[in-house]
Amino acid sequence: MDRPEHVRAVLFDTGGTDIGGLLFELRSHGIACALVSSMPSHALLHELGRSRMLARFDAVIGTDMITRHKPDPEGCLLAARLLDVDPASCVVIAAADAGIAAARAAGMYVCARDDGSGTLDLSHADETFSSYAELMFR
Repeated sequence: MDRPEHVRAVLFDTGGTDIGGLLFELRSHGIACALVSSMPSHALLHELGRSRMLARFDAVIGTDMITRHKPDPEGCLLAARLLDVDPASCVVIAAADAGIAAARAAGMYVCARDDGSGTLDLSHADETFSSYAELMFR
């Protein structure tokens, strides 16, 4: 799959503080950002607030907000719906096999983070990267 020509939203399946630079760039280009997590929303909101990352996301999806979890696409599709964007215009930044599978099933472009461990199946990703700096949207 080719990266969408006009990316309208980027969904993350991880919320580490090392994504701050990428979030800043995406937001400065008017690209919506969402986090689709395997954590319950109360814990997720607490952690994002503590790390001062909460305001950088337009939508946050926790496991208690959906009935089917990754690798099911329900969380990704809910994020697209909350952001009011077509799933085909979304890019998912995935760091786990379940996130890759969920994004693929949702019809979204998948960028998978290769952490070098060899444990992640990158064969279903559209693009791989090792550093968030490689993903800067220009």
